[in-house]
Amino acid sequence: MPRKKVPLTTFPRRLRITLAALDMTSADLMRRTTLGSSQISEYLNGRNEPKISSIRTICEALGVSADFLLGLSDEMWIQKPRKEETE
Repeated sequence: MPRKKVPLTTFPRRLRITLAALDMTSADLMRRTTLGSSQISEYLNGRNEPKISSIRTICEALGVSADFLLGLSDEMWIQKPRKEETE
C-alpha cells in the first residue's frame, strides 16, 4: 500500500484548527506546555517543523491526535477536553 504524502503545510493548518476548536490562543498553548512563544509561532507559521517530543507535548496539552495534526487521520480528538479544562 502506498504511503500517504503529507504536505508541509498540514501541521500548522491543523494546529490552528485545533486551537480554534478549543477557543484557545497560542499564548494559552504556551501556558499549558513547556514550549516558548517563538517556538509555537514558528510552528503555526510553518517556519519550523516540531520535533516528535514537541508534537507529543502539544497533543497531550490539547487532547488531540498526533495523526490528526500530521494529516494522517481526520479523527481529531483523543478525548475532547471539557470547557473548564481549557480555561
